[in-house]
Amino acid sequence: MICTDPNVQQNNSTEEIDLGLLLSPLSRDDLELLVVKLISQQPEQIVDLLRLCCKPIDITSIISSIQSIITCFVTIPSACNEFEPLIERCNDYSNAQHSQNAFQILIPLTEKCVEWTLIERKGMSIEDEEDDDDSKALQGLFTLLENAWQQAIDCSVIVNHAKQISVHTATSEQLQTATQQQLFAQLTNKQLSDHISRLSKWKNELTPLIGPIFSDAIRSAKKKQRKDIHAIHQDESAKRAKV
Repeated sequence: MICTDPNVQQNNSTEEIDLGLLLSPLSRDDLELLVVKLISQQPEQIVDLLRLCCKPIDITSIISSIQSIITCFVTIPSACNEFEPLIERCNDYSNAQHSQNAFQILIPLTEKCVEWTLIERKGMSIEDEEDDDDSKALQGLFTLLENAWQQAIDCSVIVNHAKQISVHTATSEQLQTATQQQLFAQLTNKQLSDHISRLSKWKNELTPLIGPIFSDAIRSAKKKQRKDIHAIHQDESAKRAKV
């Protein structure tokens, strides 16, 4: 990326700055500090930054990567190892309270892993080869996936559908006053119910092959659903009482 600064003159010519080359030695902490300093100098740019942060991830490339792992793997353990960076990426989004992007990856990733497992272990049961390397690798993979689902669910906040904040349509004032969780970790009750249905379906399909899986994530989701929906109803009741 070339940046032309008209204020920087050298021998009556404009000096070109290669930002890619200039920023490449900086660590993540350095870049975060730089962004904070720039935003403090030009606070109006926070809106553009928030909209950039909410840019949807390229799901097409994610699905292509998943399919490539499934197609090209040599052994089940080696394929399971290849899935781990994608799971870590989901966890990174959840740690940043950006569960919307975490779910965008988790849904196709888990779905493809379940389909692949059902094909690879067809006609087998958990009693057949419980201690073999393939079974251990698959159990490890789905344990990581379950933990990632639970982390994404735990960092989300359930909101009334009518009160969802869209980064792309919200006003500048809304974007500046909303919390990061309100912007990037919103989840409607319908969306959470859909996640519970998915997890329950996968649990039923996988349990005969690798044992109980996704039980903790399902319990966590149902607990959040009860707790957050109750809080929403209380908040709405309190507002009606004030009117």
